[in-house]
Amino acid sequence: MPNANNEGLEVLRVTSKSLRFGSVSLALGAAAVSLAALVVGAAACSSSTPSATCTAYAAPAGLDLTTPVVSFNTDVVPILVTSCGISSSCHSTNRPPVVGSRSSPIATATIYGHLVGIPSTALTTMSFVAPSDTAKSFLMHKVDGDQCLFDTQCEGETCGVRMPQNLDPISVANRDTIRRWIAQGAANN
Repeated sequence: MPNANNEGLEVLRVTSKSLRFGSVSLALGAAAVSLAALVVGAAACSSSTPSATCTAYAAPAGLDLTTPVVSFNTDVVPILVTSCGISSSCHSTNRPPVVGSRSSPIATATIYGHLVGIPSTALTTMSFVAPSDTAKSFLMHKVDGDQCLFDTQCEGETCGVRMPQNLDPISVANRDTIRRWIAQGAANN
């Protein structure tokens, strides 16, 4: 059974030119692609094939998003820089939204400008952060790990994996700090 990071989960990918299962890749002609798609479709419907499910994150019962008041600069930015900008393969310098890193800090106004009201690059119908609306904030779905709910709408029919990738999830307390900030209007304060 795969863990939360999908380790141990073998993924079958079929493209117009190849079939890939785990680390094995085969070049395919058009007829083979059709056959492979048929096999994949049959396997997806099989009751004996384990399937990964995607469920919406449910915030803890009784969570009050109005208090305490959250500051972007003092509460949210440290979480983002520590969790999201830890290496150049993440969001420190080259992948939107850019949040900088502890070793290469950028202005909080720049971080804010890359997040709030800016359409996600994976799901362009949803902003990274939609002020006052956590359900329409792609950032919340990515850190909560339920971005898979939107896979069919995302670029390439995948919204990727939980953030931060290949690391422990952001703690519920820190995710709720981000959630409060968004629910409170995502102010640049």
